[in-house]
Amino acid sequence: MKKFLATLLACLMLVTVLAGCGQKDPTPAGDEGADKLDVVVVVTDALGGGGTPDDMNNYLKKALNDFDNVNGSIYEATDASQYEEVLRTYAREGVDLIITAFPQMVEAVTTVAGEFPDVNFAICLPLTTIDLPNVRCVEFACWELYYLAGMVAGYMTESNLVGHVLGAEQSALIANDNAYIEGLHAVNPDAKVQVVNANSFSDPAAGKDVGLTLISQGCDVILTDCSNAASGVIEAGKENGVYVMADSGVHYPEAPEYVLGDTQCNYGPATYQQIADLVAGKWEGGLQYVNLKTGSISLDISPVIRDNLPEEKLEAWDAAMAAVEEAKAKIINGDLVIEMNTTWNR
Repeated sequence: MKKFLATLLACLMLVTVLAGCGQKDPTPAGDEGADKLDVVVVVTDALGGGGTPDDMNNYLKKALNDFDNVNGSIYEATDASQYEEVLRTYAREGVDLIITAFPQMVEAVTTVAGEFPDVNFAICLPLTTIDLPNVRCVEFACWELYYLAGMVAGYMTESNLVGHVLGAEQSALIANDNAYIEGLHAVNPDAKVQVVNANSFSDPAAGKDVGLTLISQGCDVILTDCSNAASGVIEAGKENGVYVMADSGVHYPEAPEYVLGDTQCNYGPATYQQIADLVAGKWEGGLQYVNLKTGSISLDISPVIRDNLPEEKLEAWDAAMAAVEEAKAKIINGDLVIEMNTTWNR
């Protein structure tokens, strides 16, 4: 029975590969493409929704076009009960690299990577470390974005009091908060940041509650670091005429007059980086931070915000955009280094 299930899973994987990747057919180990590097991307949501799985798939296709010595496939493991067996099945095939994402895959990666030390695994945004030599934990250097967002807030505030909504007091989010303050003071030394913890990454109601708290304290620009809870902060801002810089999505349609933009983690470029490192012989386990230079993070300014700003805010907005572009270029070329400072200075 187990042999039958394993065979069925392998067949399902092949169907998914042929339907999902579309650029090159996978080549099983031992066939004419056996001298090529075999890469598999395992996503935890279905393709076609325009989110992270599609981003990873698009950059897998790009890698297959760019590197002639790579075979690639993608598998949609939409049921948590599949995670271990999907990884284990590909590992048994002897693929060179398995790429996946998110904390829910940490347990499966840890288990299967321990069983197959000769197979490499990369996991994006695990929010923890996996102490195995064949596992690379890929985290996003979002503090670079929060420095830029702080510059925007510094130009746009009139009260010199801006807010920051966290989803939790985690080290990466503390680093983002410190960078936010640093960017703010780079353009507006007199401004201050009020920080609140929504204690949620998923509850818009919690986001709205803490957003209203910041507004009652006099904040006229708020930055979020709370994922789906940001929608509640945006609602609070929209109701009270307060600008919001959100995160982890495209939020400007929710309040075109008040959402300035979003900080983004781009899983596609992060996926591509893993394959490029493998091809170059530079792939190794451990912790890797991907950043503005690799294109794996971005500050996505709302395409409609300038048209929705009042006339008296345009000068400040244009100055903010010019300053952000200059600072971004300096960060990318190394002239400006934003450190990951996880010391909680509150």
